Amino acid sequence: MKQRSYLLNTRPVLANAYHAMHYRKQAVVRKEFREAFFWLGKQNFTTFDCVDIEVYHHYEKGRIADVGAVMNCAKAGIDGLVDAEIIPDDNPTYVKSLKFFAPVKADFYGIEIVLLEH
Repeated sequence: MKQRSYLLNTRPVLANAYHAMHYRKQAVVRKEFREAFFWLGKQNFTTFDCVDIEVYHHYEKGRIADVGAVMNCAKAGIDGLVDAEIIPDDNPTYVKSLKFFAPVKADFYGIEIVLLEH
């Protein structure tokens, strides 16, 4: 079974903060995460036809976030992987499941998207 992990070492914008932003600021955040995962995809280029996606939120300190709090950053990241041609599209034909895991205590902030061959 083919598997690839894409880890972006930056603090993701959580859902409540994201939804409180002006739509132009939201667009900037989406663009930053989309482009970052695009370049991660180009560096670790492995194509997939059909995938299950797992999303992990790594946090260093502070209050633990909700499980799906990184959904906006994850969506932008998945779009970046599509732009990098890692997966053909993010529709149900190619993405069979999308799982968010509870935040993981770490020595860094980050968001990790793991693609598992379906």
